[in-house]
Amino acid sequence: MTTAREGFDATITRSIDLFHLARHWHDGCPSHHHATEGHKAVYTDIGRSGVVLAVAAMDAYFTRRFSELLVPYLKAKGTTKALSELLESAGLDVAQALALAIMDRPFRRIRALVDGYLERYTAQKSDRIDSLFAAYGLTELSKHVMNKAGRKTLKRSVAILVERRHQIVHEGDLNKHGKLNDFDWVEMVKRLRDLKMLVDAADQIIESFSVRLK
Repeated sequence: MTTAREGFDATITRSIDLFHLARHWHDGCPSHHHATEGHKAVYTDIGRSGVVLAVAAMDAYFTRRFSELLVPYLKAKGTTKALSELLESAGLDVAQALALAIMDRPFRRIRALVDGYLERYTAQKSDRIDSLFAAYGLTELSKHVMNKAGRKTLKRSVAILVERRHQIVHEGDLNKHGKLNDFDWVEMVKRLRDLKMLVDAADQIIESFSVRLK
């Protein structure tokens, strides 16, 4: 099974490759110099797909990384109030807790419950990510990420990319007049790089936290 980090790296690479290929075609590579405006619109939509894929990579990274920490944290630290509330939301009620007491591998069952819960959890906005990892006592993660990266505007930049993802997925990237929003290739490259920078910094912080549980 791949780790959260490996999954992110593979998916963000696909996103960036797709995006750059679409931009190359859109801007007129030699084999596409006769491209029509219709073709260019298709290439732009491929670029939009790259944005959606990038945000999906980040979302999956944070939920899977949280799951990876669960059993080591429980074994090393026990639980916290916030983690207990999350486990309850995941379905670990009194009946489940009693059933775990006679199971051979109770942590596997707990992990399965949390994995199921996180399949429905969206970790695309900083407050949602912060709330998730606060259950481990890792508070204000996004603030520490910006400090780690040395970019005070990093969180906002990624938030803009996430908002654009929502426009693409839910509105087809159409404005209120039914017209396609402009797609700024240069801006989107910057946002994609910022998303990767954010995950890179977060991964360093979370990995350091993980090491201390061993």
